[in-house]
Amino acid sequence: MMKSAKPLEFREPRVADRVEPLCRGVGPFRPNAAALIVRRIDGRIETLMGERLGMPGVLHWPQGGIEEGETPEEALQREVAEEIGVAGVDLLYRFPFGLRYRFPESMGEKFYPRVGQEQTYFIVTLRDGDPPCLERVAEPEFRYVAWLPLSDAAEAAVWFKRPLYETVIDHALSVLPDLLSR
Repeated sequence: MMKSAKPLEFREPRVADRVEPLCRGVGPFRPNAAALIVRRIDGRIETLMGERLGMPGVLHWPQGGIEEGETPEEALQREVAEEIGVAGVDLLYRFPFGLRYRFPESMGEKFYPRVGQEQTYFIVTLRDGDPPCLERVAEPEFRYVAWLPLSDAAEAAVWFKRPLYETVIDHALSVLPDLLSR
């Protein structure tokens, strides 16, 4: 298991975090909604991930910024539509805490004034009859999407998100047996 240089911060997102002044020396974390799309096949839990354009071999879950006036749930539905071409997903669970990660210093100027993201994770399933279809995506972010075992998701992610993905997977595995047996 990779260890990150800075520990992850666990807590419920607050509005004040979204307007953290730059004069403190640390820019704001971008509020973000992320979809852990799951299914059970032959007793195995799989998750849907996409390979981001321009990042060969690196997969991640559909996710994106929460726009002004939007709830995390609304952002989640918009992002999965924009990124994987589905009309929507069925919500099974919302994580009771937010997860923050920082961008690597090498990416700092690209995302300035943001220093990272604070993500609200949701465990969701695809709706019957509405598979991912990248041809329906107006501005593609993924080269392809694929199902893989949930236990392999952290290793498939970009290096600086792996500790966060490990935390997401651990928490998801603690609640998924009950969620998927409904």
